[in-house]
Amino acid sequence: MPRFDRPTFRRAVLFGAACLLATLSCGREVTGPPGMSLMRGFAFDARFDAPGLAHGVAGTLVDFTDVRVVLVNATGDTVVKRVIPFPNGADSVELGVDVPVSSSAPASGELMSLALAFINAQGDTVFRGGPVSVPVVPSRPGQAPPPAPQVPVNYTGPGSQASVVEIAPGVTTILSGDPFAFVAAARDAQGQPIAGTPIAWRSADTTRARINTPGAGTGITLPARGPVAIIAQLLTGPADTVVLDIQPRAQALQFVSGNNQSGTFNAPLSQPLVVRVNATDGQGMAGVAVNFAVTSGGGSVSASSVVTDASGLAQVTWTVGSGLGAQTVSATATGLVGSPLTFTAQLPTTELLHHYAMTGDPTDAPPNSVPFAPPTASVRSPVIA
Repeated sequence: MPRFDRPTFRRAVLFGAACLLATLSCGREVTGPPGMSLMRGFAFDARFDAPGLAHGVAGTLVDFTDVRVVLVNATGDTVVKRVIPFPNGADSVELGVDVPVSSSAPASGELMSLALAFINAQGDTVFRGGPVSVPVVPSRPGQAPPPAPQVPVNYTGPGSQASVVEIAPGVTTILSGDPFAFVAAARDAQGQPIAGTPIAWRSADTTRARINTPGAGTGITLPARGPVAIIAQLLTGPADTVVLDIQPRAQALQFVSGNNQSGTFNAPLSQPLVVRVNATDGQGMAGVAVNFAVTSGGGSVSASSVVTDASGLAQVTWTVGSGLGAQTVSATATGLVGSPLTFTAQLPTTELLHHYAMTGDPTDAPPNSVPFAPPTASVRSPVIA
């Protein structure tokens, strides 16, 4: 007997798409029955695909324990019929078979019919592939093996006859960064639920929300805002959608303008004090209360609490006081990064307390003297920093 190469069956875990790769190749022809040759170099790729789902998702949702491979030649003879055990949790199993091919087959190979069946522990066939026509082409010494033909695999297990899937009502308004959970049921044409039907979940926009695992309707929203569709889909195609409305979450408080202004005692500053509340997505967030308070120097602000506008802005007017030393106002939004912020005003270093005018009698001036204006005197008090 010639030595047979051992092809490998692999799950989607390795490639991101479920595939059966059975390669029978050593680049030689082996003498078989009269008029036949035993060809090695045949490969096929079974794809666990469902409409709208990523490659391999179907294969990860449904367990199976065995794979039956049937290959029939052009004359109707079954040339391969094998059941291969596929242990739970295994990534691959090995299979070694010979494929008899007609000696008169062209270099492009002989067309044969391939059928696959994936069987679970209860003996149910949960996926079927084919029968499809595939070329059995041997590899040649020094040549790369021919591309493996793809064999679409369809779900045939429990719930494969379901007509619709329905997502149960739930909370659809959610804060950015919060988790969510939905459940769904498959129903037949009469509207009756079909237990045990696998349902694949996905997010239509993974920059806004992500599903934890394809087989469950649980996930988490990301730093974003606005609508995102969460989709529940049967492996046979029918789907239902729920739209989450993601509300932003306030994250940080920052200066916009009005800090470090120059002013005079007991007078309003020329510019308002302006802050901005940013959400987790970096955009301004409306509806957040910001508290303003004079923290040194006296004076007052036009409002003690201001709610941010549509751009996330809050502002007040500051009338500085008459106190000596630092003049400061705090802006506080509880729990936010950067809070509290401290505004500072720069005032003169001396304060005019009194202004005296000195008067004189012009007749007291010496003869022929130059007239002069009466001098003045001011008394100022230094500001102690």
